[in-house]
Amino acid sequence: MARISEVFPLRCPQCGGAMRIRAFVTDAATVRDILAHLGEPIAQPRSAPARGLPLGEAANAKQDAPPDPARQPAPAYEFDQRLSW
Repeated sequence: MARISEVFPLRCPQCGGAMRIRAFVTDAATVRDILAHLGEPIAQPRSAPARGLPLGEAANAKQDAPPDPARQPAPAYEFDQRLSW
């Protein structure tokens, strides 16, 4: 994490002192309780569906050409892919 966002997860954000991992929370009910207490969503965020192939030469094709069955339609709703943590 330090290489990507310059955040040192094992350093105290207030004093800069070293911290140690004491335990890992693996119980699903406990994780839900912690997230609810912090006001974070419990369900994972929805991700956008995969996009279709690039148009390539089809971008210059005539408008009268039959529709491409591999082309993906626009999604019916907008996806929010931002992380909220």
